[in-house]
Amino acid sequence: MAAPPFALEIRPAGAYLPALDLYLDPDRDVPRAFVSHAHADHGSGFASGTVLASSETMRLLSARHGPLAGEQVVDWDASLEMATDRGMARVSIAPAGHILGAAQLVVDHPFGRFVYTGDYRSGGGLTHAVGKAVTCDTLAIESTFALPIFRWPDRAQTIARLIEWCRRHGDEGAVVLAYSLGKAQELIAHLVAAGLPVVAHGAIFKMCEAYEALGVEVGVRAGAVRPYAEIGARAKLRGALVAPPRAAATPMIKGRRGVRVAFVSGHALVDAQVDRYRADAAFVISDHADFDDLMATVRASGASHVYTTHGDAVPFAYELNQAGIPAEARERHAIDTAAEEVGS
Repeated sequence: MAAPPFALEIRPAGAYLPALDLYLDPDRDVPRAFVSHAHADHGSGFASGTVLASSETMRLLSARHGPLAGEQVVDWDASLEMATDRGMARVSIAPAGHILGAAQLVVDHPFGRFVYTGDYRSGGGLTHAVGKAVTCDTLAIESTFALPIFRWPDRAQTIARLIEWCRRHGDEGAVVLAYSLGKAQELIAHLVAAGLPVVAHGAIFKMCEAYEALGVEVGVRAGAVRPYAEIGARAKLRGALVAPPRAAATPMIKGRRGVRVAFVSGHALVDAQVDRYRADAAFVISDHADFDDLMATVRASGASHVYTTHGDAVPFAYELNQAGIPAEARERHAIDTAAEEVGS
């Protein structure tokens, strides 16, 4: 296998691009890092280093973790120059279709183009930009749901089913378990658009406010979304309560009689995950690409070399090589993709 024009290494802090002396979504403090989006498994642990990210990701990171020591915003319609070990490169970003602000890193140099997808999904939503494949020579792509068993049902139809489920159980209390940043805001926007009142867990409501501060309306200003703190444990739920999966084991949900619980995630394809949260219903709606989307994205990129990262990296690299696309897995360790702090 010929060496790709851009090498990607795995170091103790995570993925590292030697050509730019740049870490990609590290999990600890490093001198300089690109952060693709504000989920905690990609954007945490920065105490003193410089962070490159979209403006939305910077704002969301600050809302979740406090001010960053060093910020270098990469604008959507601009680029910046960075030195490499072989001269200057032009660095820009492209929408990743994952959550608000999620970006792919695009590095252009005379010896080729490198793209790092970060967490990715083709298509858009009510609360974030459309993700599209970017043509390149070397591609580093996520592989959270990169096994052939992960094939999503029609997204619009599944969201419609979730809305109908919430209508049916709204009088007794419909609980929707969804990751607190990104997934929750997207679902809330759909529920509000359908005319359903929404109560949000505190962590989710905080991110709803952050979204609206960035100009993305989800129903807070309109009064359609209220924080759980305003409702309290004694008040009867009406409409939908949107909470993170970890809340399923708390009195907020366990202490209420008669409520119905829906688990919303790509992991809802796995019965054990549905059982884990004692859900009454499961809706397969993910903010990640499924297997077919990942394969299509790789092919559309035209990359002559692919690195697979974050998740099912080894089996996905195997699938790509079997399809005639040179690929290598770059994974430091197995990631618990069912964990609360990982988007789903």
